[in-house]
Amino acid sequence: MMELLSQASAWDAVAIDYDRVNRQFMLEFSRSALKSISLQANWRVLDVACGPGTTSLYLSEFVDQVDAVDFSPKMIQVLKRNIKAEHIDNIFPMEANGQDLPFDESRFDLVVSMFGLMFFPERLQGLREIYRVLKPGAPVVLSSWALAEKSSFMQTLGAAFAFFHDEEATGGAFPWSETADIKSDLDQVGFNSVQIEEVYHEFEVGPIDRFWANIVKGSAPLVDRKQRMTPEEWGGCENRALEYLKSHLHEESVLGTTAWIITAHRD
Repeated sequence: MMELLSQASAWDAVAIDYDRVNRQFMLEFSRSALKSISLQANWRVLDVACGPGTTSLYLSEFVDQVDAVDFSPKMIQVLKRNIKAEHIDNIFPMEANGQDLPFDESRFDLVVSMFGLMFFPERLQGLREIYRVLKPGAPVVLSSWALAEKSSFMQTLGAAFAFFHDEEATGGAFPWSETADIKSDLDQVGFNSVQIEEVYHEFEVGPIDRFWANIVKGSAPLVDRKQRMTPEEWGGCENRALEYLKSHLHEESVLGTTAWIITAHRD
């Protein structure tokens, strides 16, 4: 699964639905991540692996300029659409690889990457690039998903995905799911004052059929798997997954997931 999620085409395939399905829930994590940062009105901020712009849109209310980069052309298109719809004039989206940022050194007062850098094939290179473009002493805010044992949502999805008999869909532990690995990487690059906070948010499932349909549309591994199956194969697996969900959940069920929120500073 990690190899798939490091490809722009995987995110292109789900960009529109990913934004529609996930924005409100992901916004809760962005708010939690940034609450410890005293955002300044004159700041220039970089959002790395910005996706459809959930964090960029939030930041635009508090700072002078947000540069938003993502390697997925479709995600950048969705962000541009969102910028236009919300009449925002201080977000500047750009298609770019976070492992080779198109900015000079020491340009930004803050760099953010919410659930993005964790999927980079070369995370250390991504961190080095963030370090390079940060101003001396400036903060970075990152996030990653914790182990599934801390997340009823991840556990439920893992059980449902298992019916598709595909390692690409079911995957394993996310990169950076262990705090020791996170701190080791940031220390190696030279960041200081590394802090890692456990943050938990939850949501009500609602109608199970709608819940599952949204999961499929917004999940890059499942969309990829569906494209590689016959309609009959997909239908059989999907029916079994739905049977499982309906036997374990109801409309009022609440699921939650845990993330690591990481803050650090450039020397």
